[in-house]
Amino acid sequence: AAGPLLSDGLLAGSHGSGGGGSSALALATVLADLANETVATESIVPEVVLQALSGMLQAMEDIISSVEVAVLEDQRALARVNGQILACSDLSIFQASKAQQDVVQLAREDHAACRVQEGFENDNMTLLCGSFLSSLEGVSLPECVHEYTLAGADAKMACLDELSQLSTQQYPDVKHRHTACSEATDAHAARQRACAVKQSAFEMAFCSYKLEHAFGCPAFEVCVANATLLRNSTYTDVSSAETAKKAEFAAAKKVQCFIGVLNASMDQRAEMYGQCLNLEVNTSSLDIVYPPLPDLSACNSNDYETEVCGEAWLAAEYSSQEWFAKAPAATCSQCLAPTTSTSTTTSSSSSSTTTTMTTTSTTAAPYPAGMTLPDSWPRVVGQGSWYGMPSEKLTNGQCNGAYSFTAYNQLYGCVSGGRKSWLGPDFGDMDALWFTLDLGSVQTVQSITIFPNGFHGEAYTSNEYELLISADVPGPRGPYTSTPYPPFSETSQGFTQVVQSSCGQKCSQEYVHQVNRAARYIMFHAIQTGAHSAGVEYLHVNTE
Repeated sequence: AAGPLLSDGLLAGSHGSGGGGSSALALATVLADLANETVATESIVPEVVLQALSGMLQAMEDIISSVEVAVLEDQRALARVNGQILACSDLSIFQASKAQQDVVQLAREDHAACRVQEGFENDNMTLLCGSFLSSLEGVSLPECVHEYTLAGADAKMACLDELSQLSTQQYPDVKHRHTACSEATDAHAARQRACAVKQSAFEMAFCSYKLEHAFGCPAFEVCVANATLLRNSTYTDVSSAETAKKAEFAAAKKVQCFIGVLNASMDQRAEMYGQCLNLEVNTSSLDIVYPPLPDLSACNSNDYETEVCGEAWLAAEYSSQEWFAKAPAATCSQCLAPTTSTSTTTSSSSSSTTTTMTTTSTTAAPYPAGMTLPDSWPRVVGQGSWYGMPSEKLTNGQCNGAYSFTAYNQLYGCVSGGRKSWLGPDFGDMDALWFTLDLGSVQTVQSITIFPNGFHGEAYTSNEYELLISADVPGPRGPYTSTPYPPFSETSQGFTQVVQSSCGQKCSQEYVHQVNRAARYIMFHAIQTGAHSAGVEYLHVNTE
């Protein structure tokens, strides 16, 4: 029978098998001694001991399984913390910034391509006009021309004969060269105008990106910093536990091996005991893969700190470009100061209510993408067209990062290019330059206040416009996306014109128009526009 050492060791091992993380390590040492004793003394293992060993064997299986599960969970934990870093790129405010960055790049490429073409037009104009000037230099008028007024009739006739020969021989060629020069000059000028429009669009897009980026980049960087701290802490914890898990796994395998020795016949124990002593447990299946830190493109704070139209910006975007020498950029349009906007309702003791879209100058940045829109009136019920269409400025009732100048901008503070205006598309058709507001109910419209300039300069102004009202007809929803557009006379059916006004060259100011009529729907329509299109910074409907 087994001696006292075997009995004492078994009791210790039985106690250790339920003792937590070091149980397998403790049992491995105890059972190695027990196995050695039985081999050396050729002791018989009692049945009660074998039954206890059977329970230990199952406990080791449980330890092995728990270690394998824990390793899988550790691997998943590493994936999760890395995923949290990657998820920072999915922040809506950062995505809005990235989306606007793409808009900027497209506008930059569009403008550059135009300037390259302008350079070609410049080369062509220089060549053809140089040829024309050279041909002029090659024309020599007869000497008689200088004395023509003093000459007699016969001399004048002879001089005309000489001029006639000159006209027949040289004039057609000179005239042809002159025509070619004029056409090339006109083509170059047209290309310059087109490139100026694309330059303005690029600068507007960059200004909008600068504003979006001022919100998105810091939020992204804070998110990455916090997620990286969590990742590093998790990596440290998992790494320190990996060695312990492997040791526990190997010990459990050793325990199983020594239990096999104790269960074996007497003639097999010595050989099996030697194998267990030399057993090298393969723990490669427990190796944990530590993914590297995700490589996320860092935000470039220079994008929103660099002054648009400043010396460094102009050098980077314009003067350093290959096309600049032959097609220099036009005067740069600086970004406007940030503004915020709110939709407010005020009341007085005379029960007079004014529904307004108020612009407030401020040093704070405009609303970021994702703001919740106020549940208030008026609302937009129709638009013929807008700058940036078909992109909408609203997604599920919230401002988004689209570079789009819809009528929603002036109502809800959705900012594009530093402005919350409605703008028509460049060189838009007059029949599509309209939008309609819904007051929510029929009210007495006392007056309508309008600021008919939607952007800086005179590019997007409503030089002449009309305001129409309706009590029950909302008009078409729009937008008009295919030509020919319905004539405005058809669009405005059911509406009554109450204002037709012209701001001429003074569109950068507020105009108040008395109405004193009952209406629910207010329609604005541009009749004449600025250099690029129509625009409205705000439209106030004052009701009783």
